[in-house]
Amino acid sequence: ITQKRYSKNILPLFRLPRRNTAEGKLVVLTATEKPTNGKICSARACWKNRHRFVEFPVQDPHVLLERLNTRRLAKRQKQKSRPTYQSNMTTQELANMECISSQKDQKFPPQLRLLRFGKFCWNQGQQQQQQNSFSTISVLTSYPRSGNTLMRTLLERTTGIVTGSDTRPDRTLSKALAQQHNLVGEGVVDKNQVGVVKTHFPERKGYKTYNAHRAILLIRNPFDAIDSYWNLCTTNTHTETVTDEVYAMLQEKFVGLVQNEMSIWIRFHRYWLEQVDIPILVVRFEDLIRDPASQMDRVLQFLSHLDPLPKEWSQRIRESCSTSSSSVSASETSCSATLGTASLGSYRPRSATSKKVSIGKSLVKGRYSDDLIQKMHDIARKESPSGSSINLLERFGYDVLKQNFPSNFEKDGQVVSPVIDIEPSCQQESKSRRTSRVTTVKVNDGPELRSPNSPYGRAMTKWRHGLTNKD
Repeated sequence: ITQKRYSKNILPLFRLPRRNTAEGKLVVLTATEKPTNGKICSARACWKNRHRFVEFPVQDPHVLLERLNTRRLAKRQKQKSRPTYQSNMTTQELANMECISSQKDQKFPPQLRLLRFGKFCWNQGQQQQQQNSFSTISVLTSYPRSGNTLMRTLLERTTGIVTGSDTRPDRTLSKALAQQHNLVGEGVVDKNQVGVVKTHFPERKGYKTYNAHRAILLIRNPFDAIDSYWNLCTTNTHTETVTDEVYAMLQEKFVGLVQNEMSIWIRFHRYWLEQVDIPILVVRFEDLIRDPASQMDRVLQFLSHLDPLPKEWSQRIRESCSTSSSSVSASETSCSATLGTASLGSYRPRSATSKKVSIGKSLVKGRYSDDLIQKMHDIARKESPSGSSINLLERFGYDVLKQNFPSNFEKDGQVVSPVIDIEPSCQQESKSRRTSRVTTVKVNDGPELRSPNSPYGRAMTKWRHGLTNKD
């Protein structure tokens, strides 16, 4: 029971009879024990002081998973044309059974697939092979608001395995993801329970340290990522957006945050691309929302060490990444395919409520002045490696001045990708040499990129409370 009001109303119903003793102690008596002359005659009597109610801050992730699977089973039951679940089995047993069953036997949509903690396996014959492939932790790392929630949801729909997170589970945003958006693995980093763990390190530290052997680096253009981070800090939600009036009123704070976070964005990606010596797969958020199936194919090849993927996996990917064409009109499809992919995530993104193009939407909305855009490019050049003529904006195709971002990502309805290689520099060596060496990175062990007294990190919470009466 996670609410004090419920505990005070419910727990007393289960309280055993209590009596005061001559010594002034409070004891709990069983039904067969009775006091004699104010003294306890049984050695089995349990002595204790008066108890108090303690509110537990978060729900157990396994309880949340059982509730989630129960809701999904109930939805299946309502679909009369679909086969119902077997009786006399727990949700965990049903999830394990579905894991080893073939895809053709599962006649339900991916969003109703049962999830479980543990290692991924495709069927009994390949179970040991797949367990070895997922025996270590792979991190899903990204600057905040870069699409890690969408990636986690697609991974869970495809594999049926819960993804973890190193964020403290009692934080407001983490509890929202776990209880409202079905990402029940918040706070779980145990390699025996999850194979993929979300992290924002070193942008900020998670609450536990752990070793990672592989990494998926999810990158989003800094203009949209920083603007979304601003809305996250000001609303303390994943989905709400402040009005244009608030932008105007807090313009000075917004400009300061943008310039600070541009430096953090550059240094964050340089850390993973240049300082980490583990296999890394780079995925751009813009590619993920344009063609989720092909990007998820790359991700699962990377995680499973299988190239090419078996046909069953490819079929799962296609079904998990499918979108309903009825949700997107013909006119909207021509300008933005991302409106159709809005239904893939655990929650509907902010851009899904607008007909504006999702890639570079903050630039389209005029969030950044020409002078501020120039300053962001100057910061990118200043933070570039010494001796390099190409900054990270240009490397990923996000340069507004040279590459005309975001127009370079769309031409006659086709995605135009930059030709610049985005393989991490620390991994530019032979594949056989990389695979023969066992390397790890200790996540959340080391300093954060922001200084402890930075006003644009966790201090944004205190700043927001001062403006909103602790809202």
